[in-house]
Amino acid sequence: MQCTQEAAQKAATYYQAVDSLGGHFAVAQALNAMSRNPSFKIYKEYLSACLLREGPRSLLDIGCGLGTDLLDAQNLASGLKVLLGLDPSVQLLKTAEKRKEKQDSKGVAVGLVAGDALQLPVGNDKIDAIRVDRCLQHVDAPSIVMRECYRCINPTEGVIVCAEPDWSTFAISHGNDQLASEWPSNILNRDIAQQLPRLITDSGFQITNHRRFRVEVAGLRDLSVIFGLSSAMLGDEPHVAATLDILVISATCSS
Repeated sequence: MQCTQEAAQKAATYYQAVDSLGGHFAVAQALNAMSRNPSFKIYKEYLSACLLREGPRSLLDIGCGLGTDLLDAQNLASGLKVLLGLDPSVQLLKTAEKRKEKQDSKGVAVGLVAGDALQLPVGNDKIDAIRVDRCLQHVDAPSIVMRECYRCINPTEGVIVCAEPDWSTFAISHGNDQLASEWPSNILNRDIAQQLPRLITDSGFQITNHRRFRVEVAGLRDLSVIFGLSSAMLGDEPHVAATLDILVISATCSS
């Protein structure tokens, strides 16, 4: 079990310090696998629909990683003029920059910034839409991030959508209950789903909608890439799968 705990710690820590630990390749693989996974696509499509419903002119993606969701927004909302992606990983942003160069900008100004979500590089009241997708679980002070979002958002038209995993729902099939209960222990903020509604309202936002989605990752390869679960931990069962709930909350500035 010691080797399992070490592997879990390594997988979780990669997301907290992607570049310094040399984990950018593993994280990039995981992000690409999630973007291909049908169940991840469902909640991401819902997130984008909530975010873009009011036709924002500017969008900030906190923890944009490889830029996949940020750049997809260009094709989903005709009124966008400014897209800004923020991520602490310079290495992931290099890939995002290459993707940006290959894509038609459609007149949208796209900026990619290496920075800290605890101090957003944006002026007060400047952003119409803010996306926070599965990154609060990895940051040192989620409450500060949320207060920074409130500072930056357009107070009359702004919307923020946050999506975070509920690690208490993490399950692995074929008799791997103990592994499933122990695996999330190294996530920095593993109770983030329980904290999220309070974090949002305490920052000044008013929740307008919330919904849960269940993602499923099946097969040894994807379980290894996305969660860092090796075949040595899971055995040779080819049909093993893991499920996890994602909580998605939409909010606006309180009236």
